[in-house]
Amino acid sequence: MRDLDALARENEQLREMVAYLRRALGEGVDMPRHWGLSDLQSRYVALMFRRRVVSKEMLAQGVYGVLSRDEPDSNGITAIMSAVRKRLRAHGADVITRWGIGWELDDAAREAIALANRPLTDAA
Repeated sequence: MRDLDALARENEQLREMVAYLRRALGEGVDMPRHWGLSDLQSRYVALMFRRRVVSKEMLAQGVYGVLSRDEPDSNGITAIMSAVRKRLRAHGADVITRWGIGWELDDAAREAIALANRPLTDAA
């Protein structure tokens, strides 16, 4: 019985760790619908929202997985970021390039995402 209890505790700890990692990678972050981002673009933006500044390597691992064969090359990631930037700029937000480091969302983008993820409250 002790072994079963220990396994149950370990299982719960592992579930909490997985949930933490998913949040760190941007899962569960809703994008403003009017931005019209694809699922892949949304994953890029969600990762930037959670991590502040992201590099190509972080995007590749965070969006595509460490062992994924679907990972685009460096130019593919840059092309997707270009498309994301174009969509955000159309709505007054932007992606800032940090040369030699990566990309980050500007304040307007962060505020719009935070607003889209704000819990609904009763307007009494």
